[in-house]
Amino acid sequence: MKRDSDSLMRLIAFALLLNAALLGVRCSSSSDLSVLEADSPELLARVDALEDGLNEVRSVPAVDTSEILTRVAALEATVTTLTQTVSQMQEAVTGLSTSVITLGDTVSQLQSVSTTAIPGILARVNTHTEEIADLRTDTTELDVAMDTLQGQVEECCESESDPDWVPNLQGVSFSGQFMAAAPLSGANLISARLGSAYLVGADLREADLNSAHLRRAHLAHADLGGAILIAANLEWTDLTEANLHGTNLRNAIMYNANLQGADLTEASLPNAAMDSVNLQGADLTEANLSGARMISANLQGADLTEANLSGANLANADLRGATGVNLEGTIGDPSFMPDDE
Repeated sequence: MKRDSDSLMRLIAFALLLNAALLGVRCSSSSDLSVLEADSPELLARVDALEDGLNEVRSVPAVDTSEILTRVAALEATVTTLTQTVSQMQEAVTGLSTSVITLGDTVSQLQSVSTTAIPGILARVNTHTEEIADLRTDTTELDVAMDTLQGQVEECCESESDPDWVPNLQGVSFSGQFMAAAPLSGANLISARLGSAYLVGADLREADLNSAHLRRAHLAHADLGGAILIAANLEWTDLTEANLHGTNLRNAIMYNANLQGADLTEASLPNAAMDSVNLQGADLTEANLSGARMISANLQGADLTEANLSGANLANADLRGATGVNLEGTIGDPSFMPDDE
């Protein structure tokens, strides 16, 4: 195809030269032509040759360029398609790059979560494991206590005629147990663990609770008359309106205990630790509080008639409205005196 095109171009150029030559010759006058014919036969021959060449050029058929144009159009369409394909691939690559970046961010977040959250999760698992172990221990102790009670019941059934029989629960654990109104009068509860136990209204008259653990126990309205609570732990224990008449609380630990409205007449509390105890409205008539530590104690409206306060530390105590107060031999200055408002 390229050779045909080159030949065509040469023929066209030759035809143009020939036509120019013929025009020049034909423009001459007849007298000039006669002279030319007479003087230059060679030139005439060349003119004839040019005419023949022109005729040959004219006889060359026109080239059909439609096929070429069709192929060019097809090539242009192919180029357009390739351009669109390339654009689509570029968009796909851009989207893939965005996905990779997003995936990287997700991985980073997961790594961050694993770094910060997993230790916390493991800590919680360990905590729950410890709690489960504690529950198993409590369950074991409760089983032992139940076996002990079963033995006591069997012993009781065998000794119905013995009026001096009392349940022996020394060292048992009833921590957190519901024991409201439990009949434990005279029971041996030495060193028993009753922390957070619900003993509201329980009958503990003359029970032996020496060194028992009663921290945060609920003993409101319980009857502890004549009970032994020497060195017992009663921190934060609720003894609201409980009966503690004649109870032995020597060296008991009673920080923040609530004894509001309790009956502590003739109770023995020497050297008891009673910082921040609430004795508002309590009856402490003839109670022995010698050497008791009662810093910041609330004694508003308490009855201290004939109570023994010698050596008791009443620093920052609130005595407003208290009656029968004798501060002779006490230590520390109360924040409020009985006559203060």
